[in-house]
Amino acid sequence: AGDTANLFYFSNREGSVRKLAPGIYGLSNHLLDSPWPKVSHGKKTLTALMDGSESDLVDGLLAFLVDPSRPADHLLPDTGVGLQWERLLSSAFITSDDYGTRSSTVLLIARDGHVIFVEQNFSSGGVRVEQNRYAFKVQQAHA
Repeated sequence: AGDTANLFYFSNREGSVRKLAPGIYGLSNHLLDSPWPKVSHGKKTLTALMDGSESDLVDGLLAFLVDPSRPADHLLPDTGVGLQWERLLSSAFITSDDYGTRSSTVLLIARDGHVIFVEQNFSSGGVRVEQNRYAFKVQQAHA
């Protein structure tokens, strides 16, 4: 949660609210910055894209979010779901007969409040079906 000046993180596993300092963070289905391969790869991807144009950033992030590549088994976390599920869940983009990614979202908020929101939707099997793009400006919060 946050506004144009602050960003906060809460996890029911940690039980407390944490104000985030400026930086790059990664979040998957675990705690903030868990060193899972797709989280680490996502942070590296975002860092590499930061100096490009807004369009390059959006396109690069969407490309990362549809990446089906999987790390080697020895790099997988052990979350207790078994090796087959760990493999399936290890990619940024997940597809299977009965489970998978249905949408990917890129949200950019500039210091001046300019917002770019892009959502790519998928049907079963990972087929792209619809993309929505919105640009708008949010007002800065006043104390």
